[in-house]
Amino acid sequence: MRKKLKINQLLLIFTLQFCLFSIVLANDDNELIRFERELFTPQALSHFGMGVDRFKSLTSVQKRDLLEARQILTSFIKPIQNPDVDLSQFLGQEFLARYKTRNELLSKLLDPETEIFVTAVTDFELQQNNTLNLKHYVILFSEGNLLIREDLVRFKKYESSWKIVNIDGL
Repeated sequence: MRKKLKINQLLLIFTLQFCLFSIVLANDDNELIRFERELFTPQALSHFGMGVDRFKSLTSVQKRDLLEARQILTSFIKPIQNPDVDLSQFLGQEFLARYKTRNELLSKLLDPETEIFVTAVTDFELQQNNTLNLKHYVILFSEGNLLIREDLVRFKKYESSWKIVNIDGL
C-alpha cells in the first residue's frame, strides 16, 4: 500500500513538473514571439499618396475596386511559397495558360530560396473594360541580400472578382 502511494506521489510530482516546464516553455515562446515582432516588424516612416484632386476624382466603385485588387495582390503574394495554396484562385485564365505548372510560374517570379517580406502599392491606373493596373514593390531576401523589386500588375474583373492577368516582366 505504501509502495503504491509512493508511486502515485511520484507520478503526481512528475506530472506537475512537466506542466510547470511546459508553462515556462510556452511563456518563453510567447516572449520570443513578442520580442521578435517588436524588434523586426517594419515601421512605415512615410507612404505613397495620390493628392486630393486625384482622390476626389475616384468614384466609390473605383475606390472599392482598387482596394479589392490590392487585397488580391496581397493574397497572391503572401502564400506564394506555400505549395498547399492554390494560386490559380488569384489568376486569370489567360495568365494561367502561359504556364504549364505552378513551379514554372514560380520560377519566373522568384529565385529559389527567396523570401518575400513586404509588399506595398505605389501607384495605380484605371483602364477601360474592367481593367486596372497596380504598381507595387516587394522587399525580398535572396542569397543573403535584401532586394527591392518593383512590378506593374494588371488586373481584370471577371463577374464579381478581380484576377491578375499580367505581371510585368513575365
